Amino acid sequence: MEHFEKTYRNWRVLLFRANIMIACIMILVEFFMYFIIRENGLTLPSMRRYLFRYLLIPAAANTGAILSGYLLLKRRPDSGLVNYIPPVQLAFICMVAASVHYIFSITFGIFGIPIFTTVIYSDQKLTNRVSRVCYLFLTVSLIFRRFSPPEFGMDHFFAEEAIIAFVIVFLCKKVCNVIIEFQEEKSGILARSYLSQLKMQDQLNRDQKTGLYGNTIFMNTLDCMVRSSAETGDKIALAVMDIDDFKKVNDTFGHLNGDSVIHAIAELMKQNVDSNRFTARFGGEEFAVIFTGDAADEAGLFLEKIRLEFEKLTYEFTREPITVSIGLAAWKIGWTSEELFNHADTALYAAKDKGKNRVEVFQEVRQED
Repeated sequence: MEHFEKTYRNWRVLLFRANIMIACIMILVEFFMYFIIRENGLTLPSMRRYLFRYLLIPAAANTGAILSGYLLLKRRPDSGLVNYIPPVQLAFICMVAASVHYIFSITFGIFGIPIFTTVIYSDQKLTNRVSRVCYLFLTVSLIFRRFSPPEFGMDHFFAEEAIIAFVIVFLCKKVCNVIIEFQEEKSGILARSYLSQLKMQDQLNRDQKTGLYGNTIFMNTLDCMVRSSAETGDKIALAVMDIDDFKKVNDTFGHLNGDSVIHAIAELMKQNVDSNRFTARFGGEEFAVIFTGDAADEAGLFLEKIRLEFEKLTYEFTREPITVSIGLAAWKIGWTSEELFNHADTALYAAKDKGKNRVEVFQEVRQED
């Protein structure tokens, strides 16, 4: 969402600058039009009247709109109404142009321009509201024309031209809504496709038998976490666990029963997982847990809980308990991910050597040595 807000902010600035440019161009056009019309021998009001009506009043009105929009954008940059400011500004500038040059019927069609600028935001509510503002400003321009008829001839087609102008604004709104609906549908398709790809990628990263993450993603995650901890100093710990005498289970009771043991410990780990614990199966009967943050301090208690609960599980094919040995190592500054893994693995072998079915911490192994 923050990314979209930044994009909208950039587009608001671009539209605001475009409005300034349009207002400046209008002044320049009016200035040069005076000399062009005079050179062609057409009837003109006095210089003073021309400057007042076609330059000073429009310039003052547009400048007021530009300054008001600038102040609103600066004082309330996070307001939900800021996206309305540039289109409404442009609609006001269009009203000024249509009110001044009502003799040219085509000027009443320019109210479609600010409506089209709203397509950027892909918000039908915004488009419809800006369209209502354009209806209002168009009405003001038509009233101005009605009570200040053109100086050249009679205003015979006022009603027809007014209807056409409103139809143009209505059609612009409809076209914009169709474009926005298309954008929303396309964005929805892209979002669903992206989520589908993420889901497929997540499935590829997981062990198909247990649903835990596999070896590749485990090693990559461990490496990233160690690198991050090296920069931030955050705590991290790694536990590796191995089901005791698993080969004997397979050889005695068969691989299907062995798989049920794998599933049992995997489900136990998944039931106790949270955002600070990353669980994985990186080998046949070998599992790992990466602890981060506060979970690193409580890793020993968590692993002891897993060990005890796993030992209490019962199976149809045997009455004997099946146990797990666990090695734990807390990361220290200067260790690489490979060193952390090796230290946890060393603690695991120590647990095996001391009779299995226990949790050993790497530091304790070093002290005994």
